[in-house]
Amino acid sequence: SDKASVTGDGVIELGDGVNTISVMVTAENGSSRVYTLNIARNTEAYDNYFHTSLVNEENFFSGIDPESTVADVKALFEMNEGFSLVYYNMNGMDKDDTTKVNTGDLIQILDAEGKTVYIGSLFIRGDANCDGKISSADLTLIAHFILGDGSLSETGKHAADANKDGKVSAADLTLISRHILQEGQIVQ
Repeated sequence: SDKASVTGDGVIELGDGVNTISVMVTAENGSSRVYTLNIARNTEAYDNYFHTSLVNEENFFSGIDPESTVADVKALFEMNEGFSLVYYNMNGMDKDDTTKVNTGDLIQILDAEGKTVYIGSLFIRGDANCDGKISSADLTLIAHFILGDGSLSETGKHAADANKDGKVSAADLTLISRHILQEGQIVQ
């Protein structure tokens, strides 16, 4: 509507780490709401913060066993001195160490002052719907995506690429189907 407005938009310089941006939206009826966006701009030098045996694909981490718990994943990160790791679900809520890992879970790296310096997302190949399981629900979602009938989150796209060829295709559906039917395994 012409009577609604947004303030806080425009060109914003992003620094390394997490940048907090507030945007105020005023509705036609005059009510306002502030939305806070946390935008992570990770540096290429994440090894300044931690080392891990997981594969890092542009801040998306793979190589996680589908039965892993949060504690299992945390153990795969060796933090450099002065840095710590916090583990969240995809909605930014804390996860207990005994909880199973889901595609879309987030790792957040904090410096000694508690400032976020890095955020990465985890994924399990085959778990395109981010529920922590490889099932027919993932096949349906991927099929709709391939046909142009549906969408996948960025993390879901990485998870859907079960054969690691950089694209989501029928070949991934075949590999995931074979995994579900226990006729093959997806190499994480």
